[in-house]
Amino acid sequence: MEAYKRLILHWRSKHGWEKPTQDVLKELLVKRIRGVDIEPGAVELAAFSLCLAICDALDKDVLKKSRKLFPMLIDGTVEESCFFKAVEEGKIKGKVGVVLGNPPFISELTTEGAKRAYKDYQARHGKLPDRQLAYLFLHVSMELLVKGGILSMVQQYNFLYNEKPLSFRQSFIRRWDVREILDFISIRGLFQKGDADTKAIVVVAEKQEPKPGRPILHATFRRSGRADAEIGFDIDYYDMHWISHSTALEYDAVWRANLHGGGRVLGFVQRMNEFKRLGKYAKEQKWDFGEGFIVGRSGKRVKAPHITQAGSGS
Repeated sequence: MEAYKRLILHWRSKHGWEKPTQDVLKELLVKRIRGVDIEPGAVELAAFSLCLAICDALDKDVLKKSRKLFPMLIDGTVEESCFFKAVEEGKIKGKVGVVLGNPPFISELTTEGAKRAYKDYQARHGKLPDRQLAYLFLHVSMELLVKGGILSMVQQYNFLYNEKPLSFRQSFIRRWDVREILDFISIRGLFQKGDADTKAIVVVAEKQEPKPGRPILHATFRRSGRADAEIGFDIDYYDMHWISHSTALEYDAVWRANLHGGGRVLGFVQRMNEFKRLGKYAKEQKWDFGEGFIVGRSGKRVKAPHITQAGSGS
């Protein structure tokens, strides 16, 4: 709905800010907007919201006199389908200039269309980190755009902050002109209430080679009263970090450094990295170590001398 409202504003700016007619609204909606979702309820809600946006754009008098105001939207403008299947079958027709997306954050290929899309990705680029479905959405959506088209897509925090997606992120930044990364991980429970705590970022990229000299904006949003009240976000100038293309590729720590203020923080981290790390020291000492822990079973307990050093005389 918001994308449609933007289209209406764009049309008005080109036509002296006059109100669009019913025919113009239908043409903008039917010919310029496409939406795909696998959930029937989401498709129905999108269609209803678009109809409300048409009503909002018309004067009351025109609205009262209108007949057959709402065009058929389901199975045309908005479609109930697997996104990858819709792309594969050419249901998203015409030149795609903007893609907005909020994909699921799961390490599972949930549809046959996703499995085929992943198989194609594997043949061209290798394995996808954790078989993360959100990364596959990101990749396919960029391929869908025309040259110069814009993508704005929500991703889970691991795109920036986990080690496994490092090669995928670097490849994406090398290939496409990433303009902004909007970082919301400091705002807890952004999308869901209760126990759910989805930490998210938004990747904004243009389908072209990176422009020499143009930095990437890494904006780190903070929790505030406005965010808690779901009104909006506050951001200060010191939360807007402009990163050179080479820094984004060479220094994986830059994203975490920006969360703590950026600037000199990255330099401090780089200096700290020159020191021997605990893992290297443990290997030199031939210690047995690993990641995580195993929860002990309830019931009979046994001694663990390998932990307590019981009987070693120490």
